[in-house]
Amino acid sequence: MKKQRLIVIVSLLAGAGLCVYLAAAGHTAEKAKEEETTIDAAMRVDVAPLLQKIDKLQAEVTQLRAAAEGMNEKLLSMQDSMGKMEKAMDSLRKPDRWQYHFLYQGSNVATNRLADDGWELVTSGKDNLLIFRKPAPTKEE
Repeated sequence: MKKQRLIVIVSLLAGAGLCVYLAAAGHTAEKAKEEETTIDAAMRVDVAPLLQKIDKLQAEVTQLRAAAEGMNEKLLSMQDSMGKMEKAMDSLRKPDRWQYHFLYQGSNVATNRLADDGWELVTSGKDNLLIFRKPAPTKEE
């Protein structure tokens, strides 16, 4: 019980001492409130216009991303079409010159080796004569 009284008395004295200090320093509760309001007003910034600009920029970024994705899809489609056209063009090109290879009594190993080297079978004749061809090297090669 004595401890509780002592705590209450010390608290009252501390509060009274604080009041005396503030009064001596010329501070009142009203003056402190005025200073706090002035500081709050000075620190207050209207961020509403900035938030509106951020919203507009985010909307523009979203639109640009959607446009970029659409353009990317078109580009991929065009690349695919170009690849198909290049293959078709290559199949239409005929070399100016051919070189030929004749093989009598060819074995599977020999014919497979020729095919691996780019030779294509043109025809087979009498006595197991096999005729292969491939484009002749150009002067640049």
